[in-house]
Amino acid sequence: MHDNDLRYALRENELHLEARIAEAKADLTRWVVGAGILQTSLIIGVLLKVTKPI
Repeated sequence: MHDNDLRYALRENELHLEARIAEAKADLTRWVVGAGILQTSLIIGVLLKVTKPI
């Protein structure tokens, strides 16, 4: 019985960690996409400012 309890606890921890890893991947993807959009907007803004005649 003790062995089954240990296996159950390990499996429960494994599932919890898998969920946290998936959440971290989603957060990382969100940050990368956001940073890419921000960088693109900044570059476009600078290019428009530089090429715009005064």
